[in-house]
Amino acid sequence: AYPTSIPNYKSLAKTPLVIVSEPDALQDLAITLNGVSEFAVDLEHHSYRTFLGITCLMQISTRDTDYIIDVLTLRKSMNMLSEVFANPLIVKIFHGAKWDVQWLQRDFGIYVVNMFDSYEASVVLGFQGHSLAFLLQDICHINANKQYQLDDWRIRPLPKEMIHYAREDTHYLPYIYDTLRRKLVANGKVRKPKEPLSYLLEVLNKSKETCAIVYHKPELRDYNYSHIISNHSASFKPTQRGLLKLLLKWRDFIARIEDESTDYVFNNATLLNIVRNIPTKHGELQECTKEKKLTPLLEKHYPDLLDKVMKKIKKYETASIKAERPVNV
Repeated sequence: AYPTSIPNYKSLAKTPLVIVSEPDALQDLAITLNGVSEFAVDLEHHSYRTFLGITCLMQISTRDTDYIIDVLTLRKSMNMLSEVFANPLIVKIFHGAKWDVQWLQRDFGIYVVNMFDSYEASVVLGFQGHSLAFLLQDICHINANKQYQLDDWRIRPLPKEMIHYAREDTHYLPYIYDTLRRKLVANGKVRKPKEPLSYLLEVLNKSKETCAIVYHKPELRDYNYSHIISNHSASFKPTQRGLLKLLLKWRDFIARIEDESTDYVFNNATLLNIVRNIPTKHGELQECTKEKKLTPLLEKHYPDLLDKVMKKIKKYETASIKAERPVNV
């Protein structure tokens, strides 16, 4: 079913906000959600100081209440929401859910069934923009403040400003959902009168494909870093291309054992400077960084890194000398 008329959304000020940080409150929320026909969902995620990343916050909005769920505190209890997320009779409204569905699986064992992705709707409708900020402005006339998007969502207590930001990400989505469904059907009636629901069904099918994505723990393979190699290997010598692969594998290994992101070990700018300059000493390695100072993990593991760099270079030099030797006939 799709709406023939759309009631306006409530303002944030007139909408109750419930902070869920206890298992009993989470159980109450699960019961509430099982009684609605749709609810909006978003997640706040942190990836800089952990290798796999971690979901820090879940926002849920029904048509009359906003919920902020402290999933760091409730991590072991989040399975209480598994049933409602898998309920095919309840629509879950997301915006750009490709990563959200994987984080839900990875961190809580939650799988999503019956989704409407407003991002997919914006694409099918041919909107000029596809971000949530664009939809908030275009449909709700709300100027969203996105300055907290990359903040550290692990901090507790969360400042009021961050709670407000998180709340905005789902509060308006039920209204956006109604508006987009109406537009999809209206466009279908005009452009495909024999199949008036075709655009709506296209969005639902794309959303279904997103729900079917299965999370897999990342593995280091050539295609993981092919973009770095393809962008820079043309200007690198064979020795440097080999060194680049070695450094990428070493960085990935250190990130995994330390449970940090690869960027926290060292970023791509430092990576490429190491390849270009081939440092063999601590001071030379420092010069490869923007701050002229090693990151904490590079400082901790630099002897191993320099040792591997020197062995790699020596191996190439030895192979080069052998190749240049004249062949005795």
